[in-house]
Amino acid sequence: MISTDDSSSTGPRAPSETESPPCPLCLVDAYREVYVRQGWSHVRCQDCGLGRLDPLPTIAELSAHYAARSHNGNYQLHPRAAGDPEGRRSQCREVLRFAGAGAATGGTMLDLGCFDGMLLDEAERAGFEGWGVELQASAAAQAAEGRGNRVSPSRLEDYCPPAGVEFDLVTAVAVVEHLRDPAVLFRIAGEALRPGGTLVVQTPNLRSFPARLMGRFWPPVAAPEHIYYFDRKTLAAFALQLGFVTFKVRPNIKHMPIRVTYDRMRHFGPELRRVVGPVVERLPEAVLDRSVPLYGGEMLLAARKL
Repeated sequence: MISTDDSSSTGPRAPSETESPPCPLCLVDAYREVYVRQGWSHVRCQDCGLGRLDPLPTIAELSAHYAARSHNGNYQLHPRAAGDPEGRRSQCREVLRFAGAGAATGGTMLDLGCFDGMLLDEAERAGFEGWGVELQASAAAQAAEGRGNRVSPSRLEDYCPPAGVEFDLVTAVAVVEHLRDPAVLFRIAGEALRPGGTLVVQTPNLRSFPARLMGRFWPPVAAPEHIYYFDRKTLAAFALQLGFVTFKVRPNIKHMPIRVTYDRMRHFGPELRRVVGPVVERLPEAVLDRSVPLYGGEMLLAARKL
């Protein structure tokens, strides 16, 4: 059954701005609508179950969205002197621990969507030489400090891995769901990695318990930036089609301060924020700054290049 839209709908866009390609995984052009959220139709492929927005957001829409969020939103850049107010460093270390299941400590690493370079910092502490690519120019500049041309300010779609460098590890944390063509990520990783190298992808899991429980109110349902929605099966199938064999998938549990988690709900899950707000806003400052384990329905996948 098709769910009705929620009250925050902004309405459909003009036909001239729409694009509805076939499923990039199975190439079937048959979708069913599962719900509408904030004016965006969310559909599932009737063959493989891959989810996506329909139509895809335009490049202009995405550019405007990210520009706004980089000034006052979830992509706002914090100076290095601010430390780690969002508790991201432990999340970076967890990604590297997960990657260690298929990659030797040390070597060369490429982070796709490296933002401010925090994951690269942690990788270099573990013995890697860190490289990165980042769309947001100011974040790329911060990530490039001390790394020079090893960090490229570029759209992923326009990025070419450096000639003469074979990477042992490629990471893509919260990236694949943002791409109009998810195959781009796997193609770049395939070009960059040495044979047997490891790719680690972190993305929301469409069939996780939180996703099935909350439906269209699941926080990762966030148009227009989250375009494609994978589950374990579709993500592993996508990787296999493009030359990777998956050897490990597990839920991704983050440790984040309560204050930060609540603030993130302004952009991801505003309805949930309204529900928990009366409780959270009465908590003492010391409690708000306490980190807690959080499972929001994300997964980590590790795959080896064939």
